[in-house]
Amino acid sequence: MELTRFEQDELQPLEGGANAFYIPVRSGNRTAAMMIFLDKRGDTGKREIPQETMLTVIEGEATVRAGGDVADVKPGDVLIIPAQRQHQIWTVNSQLKAILQSIYKSS
Repeated sequence: MELTRFEQDELQPLEGGANAFYIPVRSGNRTAAMMIFLDKRGDTGKREIPQETMLTVIEGEATVRAGGDVADVKPGDVLIIPAQRQHQIWTVNSQLKAILQSIYKSS
């Protein structure tokens, strides 16, 4: 069992983002997920991930764009972002705490 706790002092800047930070969640040697934190007016920047990805909102509100689709998300929301689709997450007047996890399909 591996435990990762959201500790504010362990946040790392998210490359290519603005007021965006993360904590990697590791499983052995690989990053299985990331806890993300966006401050007010935070932005992950535009990204594309090869795997289907699940965003689970813990606290705060944000807007997510994936391809041409846009959704406003709040605590308790779970959003599936298709593989290889450019996406971006940003906040305006709220901070955001969420978990972003790649979904690995078994073959």
